[in-house]
Amino acid sequence: MKNTTVLVTGGAGVIGSSLCKALLGLNSKVICFDDFSTGSLDAIASFRNHPNFKLIGGTIQDIEKCKKVVDGVDYVFHLARTDTHSAIKSNAFTINDATVVGFLNMLSVTQTSNVKGFIYPASCPQSSDYLEIPKIEEVMQGKSLSTDIISKYTKELYVNLFRREYGLQIKGVAFTSIFDKTEAVAVSKIVQLNINVLQGMLREAYQPA
Repeated sequence: MKNTTVLVTGGAGVIGSSLCKALLGLNSKVICFDDFSTGSLDAIASFRNHPNFKLIGGTIQDIEKCKKVVDGVDYVFHLARTDTHSAIKSNAFTINDATVVGFLNMLSVTQTSNVKGFIYPASCPQSSDYLEIPKIEEVMQGKSLSTDIISKYTKELYVNLFRREYGLQIKGVAFTSIFDKTEAVAVSKIVQLNINVLQGMLREAYQPA
């Protein structure tokens, strides 16, 4: 981990800031990329001046900024997203921009960079070739789909595309089942899950051929 540079999008949020702190504790170099729409400077105040920490302001909807922040990065934790509670009240364009456009921007710049792995919060069961999405017949018969659900399914379809077509190492981490705990316990467990996935990627990267 000592010679590993990790980018955390949404790194000034509750989970993102805790992940940044944990990664710094493991001697990683950490880049926090956040537009502060839901994150805050207070969340990263305790390690803002850490020599291995770098803060970059910007949005994942800006693909040129995304290209710059992945330069020299080994692994990406993509946590930037629309807040679940505000998403219910947001219009379709806002949700699509945050969940689909921004996500596709990060996948695209990761695919054309030297990034070794991409980790994100999974929206549905993980599979490289199958997703439990509604059949077109169900949709045509009036199956209810919110903008939030549509955007999350679209995100997972892009994940499968980038895995299959470009061989990008992408791992989804399921957060949902953890949120029945207290916030502190939930965040701690989510951070540990993400760290475990990264360490698994590191082991695979250093296995002899």
